[in-house]
Amino acid sequence: MNKLTLGISSLALALGALNSGAQAADTIGETQRCVRLRQIESSPIINDRTILMKMRDNGFKRMDLNGTCSGISWDGYARSGPEDAICVTDALHVIGPVGNICTIDKIVNIDAKEAAALQAKKK
Repeated sequence: MNKLTLGISSLALALGALNSGAQAADTIGETQRCVRLRQIESSPIINDRTILMKMRDNGFKRMDLNGTCSGISWDGYARSGPEDAICVTDALHVIGPVGNICTIDKIVNIDAKEAAALQAKKK
C-alpha cells in the first residue's frame, strides 16, 4: 500500500468517526456542549431550573441550569457567549429587576414524551 492510499484510508476512517459521533450526539439521554442557535425553533422556559429547546428537525433538548435561577421564568434571559451557539459555558443574565446571572449545567437530548411532560409542568 502506498502513502497516498494509506492517507486516503486514514481520512475515510476519520470522517466515518466524525459522522458516527454526530449521530451519537442525537441519542436520547446524551449530553452536548453546544447547540447552534439556527437549529432551535423555540425555547420555552419551563421553570427556574429548566429550559426546553424544540429543534427545527422536530427533536428536543433540555437545558438544565446550575441551581435555581430566580426570575428567569418570569422575565426571560439574555446570554453571553458565541454568537452562533448556546453552550454550557454561557452565562444567562436574567432580564428585569432580579438581575441574576445563571449558568448552564448540561444540555440533554430528550424525546417528545419528556418534552410534553415538561411543557405540562410549565408555570
